[in-house]
Amino acid sequence: MLFRSALCPDSMPAITWIRMRLAPMDSIRRQLQLLDERLDERTGAVRGIVAQCPLLMPAVAFIAAIVVENYFAIPLMLLMALVLMAVLAAGVSPWSGNHRRRLYLTATAACLAMACTGAVRLKCFYRAPPEDIRNLIGDEPTLATMRGVVKTSPRYDNRNSWKFGRYTWAGESCSFYLGLREVKAKDRWAPASGTVRVQLSGDPNNIESGDYIQVYCRLSRFGEPLNPGQFDIKRSMERRNIHVSATVKSADGIELLQKGPSTSWRRLIGRIKTIASQALLGDNLEDENASAILAALLLGQRSNIDAETAAAFQKTNLAHFISLSGMHLGILAITFWWLCKIAGCPKGLRGIICAAVIALYVLIVPPRAPTLRAAAICWVFCLSVVVRRKPNALNTLSLAAIILLLIKPTDLFTAGWQLSYTTVLGIVLLERPISNWILERTIDRVESPKPSNYTPHPLAVWSKALLSWAIRLFSMGFAAWLGGAGILLYHFGTIGPLASLWTVLVFPLVWLILVGGFLKMVLAFFLPTLALMLGLLLIHLANSLSAFVKLLAGTGLSQILIGQVAGALTICYYTFVGVVRFTHIQRPLLRRALYASLIVLIVVPLAILKYRRANHKYLELTALSVGHGQAIVAALPGKSNLIFDAGSFSIKNCGGRVVAGFLRHKGISNIDTLFVSHDDIDHINGIPEIVAACNVRRICANAAVIQKATTSSMAGYLDYCLKNQNHNINLLADEMTFHGDTRIRSLWPTLDICQDPNVSNNDKSQVILIEFAGRKILLTGDIELGAQEQLLKLHPKLKIDVLVMPHHGSTRKLVDGFAERLGAKTVIVSCRHTRYPTAWRPRGDVRAFYTPVDGAITVTIKADGALSTAGFVNNTNSPPIEPDEQSTEHPRI
Repeated sequence: MLFRSALCPDSMPAITWIRMRLAPMDSIRRQLQLLDERLDERTGAVRGIVAQCPLLMPAVAFIAAIVVENYFAIPLMLLMALVLMAVLAAGVSPWSGNHRRRLYLTATAACLAMACTGAVRLKCFYRAPPEDIRNLIGDEPTLATMRGVVKTSPRYDNRNSWKFGRYTWAGESCSFYLGLREVKAKDRWAPASGTVRVQLSGDPNNIESGDYIQVYCRLSRFGEPLNPGQFDIKRSMERRNIHVSATVKSADGIELLQKGPSTSWRRLIGRIKTIASQALLGDNLEDENASAILAALLLGQRSNIDAETAAAFQKTNLAHFISLSGMHLGILAITFWWLCKIAGCPKGLRGIICAAVIALYVLIVPPRAPTLRAAAICWVFCLSVVVRRKPNALNTLSLAAIILLLIKPTDLFTAGWQLSYTTVLGIVLLERPISNWILERTIDRVESPKPSNYTPHPLAVWSKALLSWAIRLFSMGFAAWLGGAGILLYHFGTIGPLASLWTVLVFPLVWLILVGGFLKMVLAFFLPTLALMLGLLLIHLANSLSAFVKLLAGTGLSQILIGQVAGALTICYYTFVGVVRFTHIQRPLLRRALYASLIVLIVVPLAILKYRRANHKYLELTALSVGHGQAIVAALPGKSNLIFDAGSFSIKNCGGRVVAGFLRHKGISNIDTLFVSHDDIDHINGIPEIVAACNVRRICANAAVIQKATTSSMAGYLDYCLKNQNHNINLLADEMTFHGDTRIRSLWPTLDICQDPNVSNNDKSQVILIEFAGRKILLTGDIELGAQEQLLKLHPKLKIDVLVMPHHGSTRKLVDGFAERLGAKTVIVSCRHTRYPTAWRPRGDVRAFYTPVDGAITVTIKADGALSTAGFVNNTNSPPIEPDEQSTEHPRI
């Protein structure tokens, strides 16, 4: 009874109320609204924007000034001139007799003032005092002792987020941010400021946010990325005004000097987060997969999602569901609005309660740009309800952008911030025209005139309402996709043509999980038994969502991978969207010609780029920089792509963080063959993540690896992971031929060596020779002295052009003159930074490249035999070798 009275008046029949609430807006009202919007756009567009969205143009000026300041550093004299112009415009405005002129002068003054504010804010953000830690250390790592206040609770690394994590890294590790107070210089303490990212190997012994600690560490600056497509942590940290990292070997390197106050704001937030996490994930939520999905959807904690599930969400362009955004906060606000309405609360009180709940929720979840933007919009909406004013979507979005960029102006340059605002802008500007266009051709077309006394059947009402809801949801998803497609293409090199359809199919499950999760967190404090039962339902819903998304990802239609694209294409795309939305050309032929020209301007370059990257004209082999490990990617002439090993001791999850990022950067989504050289974890621990991210046709290894895969070993665990991904390890053939006369030959080990238990695992490493256009590249794995001698005896006439040095360039396990006896003139050494000083050094005219110094090393062989080698860092190059420099007997460098 309470539910019915809260939702519909007693004097109104239930079916009538349902019909009024669920029936879609009739076509006449819809057309009138669309006509009003078009008339507003055509007549006095600037005046309409200034009058109805007064914050839009100042927000644009604010953003433009930040961009210009970031790239060109606006002189202070110019800023002062802009301030004077703003003051002049504001002073003249009241004395202008014309209303329109007064409006324009006021808007000009506001834009100039906000432009100056944006530029000055970015200058202040990057300005560092003399005692800032970035000014106290050099470019080389240095030992230091420092004191400061812990700014964030320690975040533990999740070793289960990648398959081999539990076997590669022993013990706990975590990271947190430290606000500096003092640094020990010689025998005295000197004041210091700034924020340092502390990476600790071990348990921090109950260190909490707000504690005052002393740290014994090694300070260093963040390094540049060493591979194409690799996440640039240096740039990311600089945008947060963090320039220095501290490495602590063990928990003994941290000393607690003073416990933070029990009423500390950060400590309070930490306790609220713990309570919320326990309320949602406690009790019966022991299913790891379901817990990870729920934590991502409701708490913004994405680190526990396994690589396969994360790759499925990325392939289907549904990753926004596991990244907190406006949808999550909107459902939260609607849920509590509904609960307050059932309880009989008036509108104003509902607005206050929803605003308070959103504020509490923002304290619980990570403070990312989409969450803060959505919270600001929700607060403005709640305020408008309290003061009984109708909010304007563009005005609210502009206000949220100004507030957040005043706090942290560098967020403007992050993909998350850009994607968040462009998707919302797409919904605001494009959702209604799209839904109207679809409704006109579906529901409106099948409707026929009805007599005045006609009463539709309830099933017809519900069917029509459901169809209208699905169309509007699809239109909203399509509008959001149109808004964010350019950003996705620029930053991630992907296009998701079916993202809108997948959104409609997945949304009901997501909505049920969000509503159920919010209710469970509330009921856990009042009705724990009911919360326990709701938790069982959430487990099934979360597992269903994960399975459904993986099913959609397996269709192969969800994503088109292009790779890195130029910013000009993104500008062309948004120009096209703007022209389609805001130009109203009366002549159909002219309008179609304009639209077709813009489409061709965007689609043709993308198609050409995709074709060129999918059809290679030459051989390109890249040895990625993965520290102590090996990961080699080869793009062969034609459409074949090969991977030789993928593992590392130095980089966590090198398959997902380095190799998969490189493949996306190059636009590679299909791998013909993945070769496994031997059973060493630093050569294989990234393979499962690559298989999850790409379409791998086959995985090959020699008989020794296949035999090892039947035992309890690293190869055995790799085989277990691959079988869970519907893959098997196949026996490598002695010779494989690919398009363009490219040959892959197996030179070592022989079958007898593979079956000999006395031969070490390293000496059973697969040695592969790649031949193309008269050039030869030799990959030697981890073979040691015995295997090297046998290889030279078995192939005494073998002469090569490029050698990937065995066993990471170790000289202790290398035959003297190994590279010289093979005739190699280019040598690649894949090793960690600490081994570089003692690694193998070239003799004579041999040119050596080292992955910790040169970054990813790319060897290019053209169809005429011309060979060149280049390093990614500083674009270090070897002189190109032209084909006319070859001898008739064997092509030489």
